[in-house]
Amino acid sequence: MRLRHVLATTLLLAAGPALGQGLNLITGVAVKDEGGTVVLSVTGTKPPNFTTFSMADPPRFVLDLSEAKFQGVSEDMPVNDGTILVVKNLSYGSDSSSIARIMIAFAVDVEPPDVQTQGTTLVVRVAKPAGTAAGAAVAQAGAADAQRAREQAEAQKRAEAEAQAKAEAQRRADTEAQEREAAERAQADRKARDEAEAQARADAEKKAAAQAEARAKAEEQERLAAETRQRETKDRAAAGSAAAAQAQRDAERRAQEEASARAKAELEAELRAEAEKQAQEQEQAKAQEQAKAQAQAQEKAEAQAKAEARATAEAEARVQPEDKARAQADAQGQAQAQAQPAAAPADTAQTSEAEARAEAARQAKEDFARQREEAVAAARADADRKRQEAADKKAEAKRQREEAVAAAKAEAEQKKQEAAEKRAEAKRQREEAIAAAKTGAERKKLEAAEKKAEARRQREEAVAAAKAEKDRKKQEAAERKAEEKRQREEAVAAAPKASQLRELGFRQLPGVSRVFLRTSVPPRFTIQDVGENLIRIELENTRVVHRNDARFLDTSFFPSAVAMITPSRRGSSYVLDIKLKQKVPYQQKVEGDMLAIDFERPAAAAATAAAAPEAPAPGGEPTEAEAPGDGAPAEPAGK
Repeated sequence: MRLRHVLATTLLLAAGPALGQGLNLITGVAVKDEGGTVVLSVTGTKPPNFTTFSMADPPRFVLDLSEAKFQGVSEDMPVNDGTILVVKNLSYGSDSSSIARIMIAFAVDVEPPDVQTQGTTLVVRVAKPAGTAAGAAVAQAGAADAQRAREQAEAQKRAEAEAQAKAEAQRRADTEAQEREAAERAQADRKARDEAEAQARADAEKKAAAQAEARAKAEEQERLAAETRQRETKDRAAAGSAAAAQAQRDAERRAQEEASARAKAELEAELRAEAEKQAQEQEQAKAQEQAKAQAQAQEKAEAQAKAEARATAEAEARVQPEDKARAQADAQGQAQAQAQPAAAPADTAQTSEAEARAEAARQAKEDFARQREEAVAAARADADRKRQEAADKKAEAKRQREEAVAAAKAEAEQKKQEAAEKRAEAKRQREEAIAAAKTGAERKKLEAAEKKAEARRQREEAVAAAKAEKDRKKQEAAERKAEEKRQREEAVAAAPKASQLRELGFRQLPGVSRVFLRTSVPPRFTIQDVGENLIRIELENTRVVHRNDARFLDTSFFPSAVAMITPSRRGSSYVLDIKLKQKVPYQQKVEGDMLAIDFERPAAAAATAAAAPEAPAPGGEPTEAEAPGDGAPAEPAGK
């Protein structure tokens, strides 16, 4: 009875939120001209439940869709096709009382529309009246005045309808609130009445049980007294043989009791030893898991520290060539400034160009330093975030494990308590049965049955304990596997994504020669001088997609300091060796997914390039080299 009342209360309380769900969402209202008919389609998410009515002066047709509301549909839809002036979409009420109203205002009187449902779509067909095409111009000419009048009338009716809908919605809300309050009061009354009845029944049952127990005790005392008297009479009649037999029986019984006690003590000792052993194993496993978790956390922290140190070293390595180029540019500018008083006026242009290059180098260094600081800050923030997420996940997993262990312990304690109560009750019943036995044979039979029941109980408890231990170990193994899987997933997520080389090229720009690379992600690279005229660029975790990007570029034919560009693979890195004809200053730039290294042209090459417009080479000056075929040099364009 009480369960049924609780279920009814739950359903009643859950009915409130459910009333606001399952509305028909009107997602589209469209008007289409099909020659002699104008079709209005209303698209919803459920088959429509609607009513219609017509209005005159001006002519209108209204559709009310119950338990529906608009979603993403404009309120006013002007048409002005000579038949329909405008379609208005209005909403009233809320939740289960929500009404979606569609009002069609006509330019002329029309026949009653044909309304049909097609699945979740409501289709309204309006036949054009005769002479609509001829009178369309006249209707449209007076549409402005009529439209204003209709809009005023419609606004007033809409306000009245909205006020009526709001009043109706408020009335329904009040009614529902009163019904819910009445239902809650009725539920509370039923609950109080049920509790009173249950208490009364419990008191009556307790009283009846006490009376029955008192009667049973009185009867038992009378029976025992009668049996005692009978035994005394029999004992006096056969004192000799009966006394000897009774002594023998008592000795046998004591021997059986002592053997049973010894067996029980041995079994309890074995069970305690097994329990202690299991507890020690659990403590050892727990200590090993904690040590393993600490080692993993330490390894992860060391890996993160190494990653941050590597990122810092890479950022510093990227800055070193820039500083070196800046120093070379400054030295060259100072040398030119010292030689300026003795130079001819023609050197003024070179000095201006050197200053421009120095300024460009300074700006590039500042931009690169800013990009580096932003990248380092972003990397540190991302590392901190991932570290915090890992710590949160670990704490949550630990909390869940502790809750599961606590729940298991509580359940085990409860089962242990229930088993103890059952054993005490069974023991009491057996003792009562033994006390009520009339003959020694019945007592022996009951004692044998008691011993069998005790042995069976002990076996069942041992089997249940073994099963519980097996389930616990299985659960711990599953948790360890889940933890290892999560750590592997975190390691995979923390590993940097592999980059793809999309393009390798060489290009002649005004005053510089550019070697550039494009990758699928912003490039992570190091650049260093490994020889007198050899510069090496290494892109981490980058693989080649196109074969041409693994072939060398011979740029010795160009008026440039770059003689040869040789790509190679080194583990998971892509390495690019740039051989120079002579040592010149260079600058590195990162623009999105492109890494560009600009080498200044030597003095002789710059003079040749400057004179090129006056004496152009056949086919024009080469501008760019792409990766040629195997072993083929990068020929200048036009040859």
